[in-house]
Amino acid sequence: MKVEVSREVEKIIKDLREKYKTEEKIESIKNAGISGVILKLSPRIFANVRRVPELWKVLGCNYEYVIAVNERYWKSLSEVQKESIIYHELNHCVGIDRDGEFKYKLKDHDIEEFSSVIKKYGDFLPSIKDFMKKASLKKDDENKKETK
Repeated sequence: MKVEVSREVEKIIKDLREKYKTEEKIESIKNAGISGVILKLSPRIFANVRRVPELWKVLGCNYEYVIAVNERYWKSLSEVQKESIIYHELNHCVGIDRDGEFKYKLKDHDIEEFSSVIKKYGDFLPSIKDFMKKASLKKDDENKKETK
């Protein structure tokens, strides 16, 4: 398997960390080393994030996370699509302060459901209700910008 470090992905990571540095999730990983690589992933996956194993750290790796992007899609994506995918992966990265020492982990998605279930049953779970509310607020913000 061919793997390349991607300076483009690393630049997007750096830019997003600066752009959203006041967000709690991004703030919690401000000191975490994060690298980006390009490789072949399953055709159904655009990107994923992985924790760096402790063994690699013992051997001198200075990263907590590696974001891998799928070479099959990466070059065909727009800048906005690339940024949104990397931002999504960064949202999986969480730092927790435990008595002054940071512990890093991966966070699951806020919501995981099929659109057909939501179409039929609506916001039947608190996680879906919260997600729908936030999505609605985002849409309201976009509509306000368009009318100005």
